[in-house]
Amino acid sequence: MNKYSLIQTTSISKKFGRDVIFSDFSASIDSNKIYTFIGPSGSGKTTTMKILNGFIPSSNGTVELSSKSITSTNSFVEIPFFDELNMRENLILSECDMNNPIFSNLNLTILFDKNPDQLSSGEINRFLVARALAAGSDIKYLDEPTSHLDSINAKKILDEIIKCSKRSTVVISMHNLEQAKSFSDVVYIMKDNQWVVAYNSNKADKDSSVVQKNDKSETHKDILKKYVKSRRKLFLKSTVIFNTYISIFVCFSFSILTQYLLNQSALADTFQLLACKWLIYILAFLFVVNLIFHIKKDYSFKKKDAQIFNSINLDRQSYNYINRLYSSLTTSILFICFFIISLLIPLLTCLLLFGKTTLALLTPFYSWDYFTYIICTGLIFSACVIFYNYVVFKKVRY
Repeated sequence: MNKYSLIQTTSISKKFGRDVIFSDFSASIDSNKIYTFIGPSGSGKTTTMKILNGFIPSSNGTVELSSKSITSTNSFVEIPFFDELNMRENLILSECDMNNPIFSNLNLTILFDKNPDQLSSGEINRFLVARALAAGSDIKYLDEPTSHLDSINAKKILDEIIKCSKRSTVVISMHNLEQAKSFSDVVYIMKDNQWVVAYNSNKADKDSSVVQKNDKSETHKDILKKYVKSRRKLFLKSTVIFNTYISIFVCFSFSILTQYLLNQSALADTFQLLACKWLIYILAFLFVVNLIFHIKKDYSFKKKDAQIFNSINLDRQSYNYINRLYSSLTTSILFICFFIISLLIPLLTCLLLFGKTTLALLTPFYSWDYFTYIICTGLIFSACVIFYNYVVFKKVRY
């Protein structure tokens, strides 16, 4: 690798099953240049860029990175922005320089207070490009940056890309070869499942200075906290149901067992006791079914989050902060459910077993020992929740 090189690929290829997307691609991605991949839809442009960015591995060959820290901002993820945050908060979370003139040049400043679902596809596309170019990173990845745009905004985008290339490297994909030659340093086209150089300007290396990242502040935490709370509202229903099942199952089983041990002679072989035993079996079955459903949904939920977090290169400290927010929110709901249900279940148990409630029957439950048991059980389940979140966050690569 030369002193300006950021990425060096050697004979890389990519296959999906038996389908060869491309093969034997060797290239050097140098500092402060524009690299463009040209090809029709499905030719492997986005796949190649994801390999260069480290989103997916190549099937063969090697991708070597320079010693300098390389971060990149991508516009080719399935869910590009958080709908729960407005555009200003999305951009801050992506560590964009909010004073960058690109936002005013693309007429985006008036849209800062809107949420993503309030914007048109063209406005979203302009924000994607602006987010990539304004973020502090050595390499910018842009997948078809001028798509969904009129000719005026498309020209503005290309002008901003040229300006950005003076400070960092830009890797883009598009369809128009002649247009790509007008501003690119190197252009690759796909021929017979291979990337070949269609144009090389042979420009001298530019100043290799890179854009510095903005200093992190408490603003990040405030935005992440807002996001987690808003996002969790979508998941709150199943979380409450799941924790309610846990609470009912644990508290009811404990209450039945306690009453049986204290009043074994009176309750032996009674219809009420048999009914309660079957009720416990039903609750156990529902608990297991709900557990499987909840884990599946929660994993899908967090995996979707991880796509965006990885795309904006959120740092590990912020990921851990999000994990703590999720864990604290879930355990809080769990303890609330446990406390409320632990107060109601003894009454229900007495009614089912004896058809009445008396002070003598309720005394064993409304005591220090009973609530100590409930608290300890809640702590055990909370530890399980925290461990589960830790495993899932590692699994989805937060």
